[in-house]
Amino acid sequence: MAKGIENRARSPPSVFDFATSKIQKHGGTKMYYDLVESGKRIKALRRKHGLTQEQLAEQLGVAANTIARIENGNRGISIDLAIELVVRFDTTLDYIFLGRE
Repeated sequence: MAKGIENRARSPPSVFDFATSKIQKHGGTKMYYDLVESGKRIKALRRKHGLTQEQLAEQLGVAANTIARIENGNRGISIDLAIELVVRFDTTLDYIFLGRE
């Protein structure tokens, strides 16, 4: 164990820890999350900030139908786009992907 690591308090697992544990548990190489639930959270954030799908799409530099597909759970979200949402909506990756506040 690295020097000093054993004394550090453990924080709750992040989205990346969660995904890694799923990969190890299932022996696969793909990370996954619930697209439908994640889409619902993104839709709620967008509405909370008073934006239409078109306005959010324009701010993010994507097509409006991309936002619609993400919100409906029909399309995954790239880490780059997720980070843009985190910054714009002052939230966390854990919340977007896993629903953890």
